[in-house]
Amino acid sequence: MDVYFENKVAKYLTKVETMSSVMATRRRFLYSAVGFSLIGNTWARKAAGPVLVQAGRRVDAPNAPTARFPAANVDLVRQRIRKYFEASKPDFLVSAAACGADLLSLEVAGELNVNRVVLLPTEPAVFRASSVVDRPGNWGKMFDRLLKEVNAEILDVP
Repeated sequence: MDVYFENKVAKYLTKVETMSSVMATRRRFLYSAVGFSLIGNTWARKAAGPVLVQAGRRVDAPNAPTARFPAANVDLVRQRIRKYFEASKPDFLVSAAACGADLLSLEVAGELNVNRVVLLPTEPAVFRASSVVDRPGNWGKMFDRLLKEVNAEILDVP
């Protein structure tokens, strides 16, 4: 290995080793949440099924100019999510928890004993007000129940 490359690797490894404790804690949480174990200084993947990362559609606002996810389709969407989960047999689901497909996926995953990880861009109360209860339906109760059942990670987003 040439000296230039060796120095680059050493600098990179130094940066990795000096990560802030917040980032290190977050990384440990996310790795363990999706089935990794820390063995010595190495993350090893446990034998597991697929990890699904879901980014869904929110249920339509009242009087939405274009129907994309009408409230009348909630049960149909829930059934389709269940069918997909039963076929794919995931071990983990990673999602936000907005009204609509996010919360439906997290609910179905819980019913099927799939491990769930919730990633939120803001504090739960702020997210709840802006992305959960601002649409018709009982999404607020579902969100509150879900946060009692699973670990939620709040991401620092600019």
